[in-house]
Amino acid sequence: LGGTVGMLYETLRLLEFAFFAFMCWSFRQFVVGMEKIFLVKSNPFKTQVSHDHISLSPHLLFNALNNIAGQSALFSDELFHQVSALSSLLQQAFKDPDDAHFLSDEIRILHVLLFLAGSNKKSCCILLQIDHEVPLESLWIPRLTLGTLMENILKYGVLDDPAHPAEMTISVRREPSGNIQLTCTTYNLIHPVKARLSTQHGLTTLENLVNYNYQHKGILEWGQYLNEFSTLMILP
Repeated sequence: LGGTVGMLYETLRLLEFAFFAFMCWSFRQFVVGMEKIFLVKSNPFKTQVSHDHISLSPHLLFNALNNIAGQSALFSDELFHQVSALSSLLQQAFKDPDDAHFLSDEIRILHVLLFLAGSNKKSCCILLQIDHEVPLESLWIPRLTLGTLMENILKYGVLDDPAHPAEMTISVRREPSGNIQLTCTTYNLIHPVKARLSTQHGLTTLENLVNYNYQHKGILEWGQYLNEFSTLMILP
């Protein structure tokens, strides 16, 4: 009898220990679960705060540029327009990629780039041709898509040869199926000095952007033949 009582006593002690261990494990799981819930709830707030901070930061730059533009107007109208154009361009560059952006907005960016390039050079030989069958204001396009192609011309192309001007041609056509297709081609002579600095990183990044936004249905190709460089972009 004494042995049976002893075994029951030991069994009770083991059960008490197991119950205590189970309670400790349950409490730990509860704490871990609450931490995960807190992180899930706090991360969107943290992301939003970071986004708000990023969106506020450029305003300091824009306000500074506006102040400079105001002061420059006292000395030169041309300088005033240059600084104002730079401010407008930076506003587009800092905007949220998810904000609505249309082809008409992108064309305005091209004109700003051309204005800045022309105002800094005695001659800037770039032909921009636009032909469209539908209103440009109704066509969505990723921000700085065409702007990147123009920037590539300005950065690495020959811009002071009237006999061989750089070209950008934009065509918007409605296909027989009813779908709208945008085609953009560029051509420029390659500047021998500037070309040494080219990494084509901008075009590679633009290709990724086109593939992402158009689900690999868009086309971006570029090539070089001797001292000539050209690109072809087709967006459905």
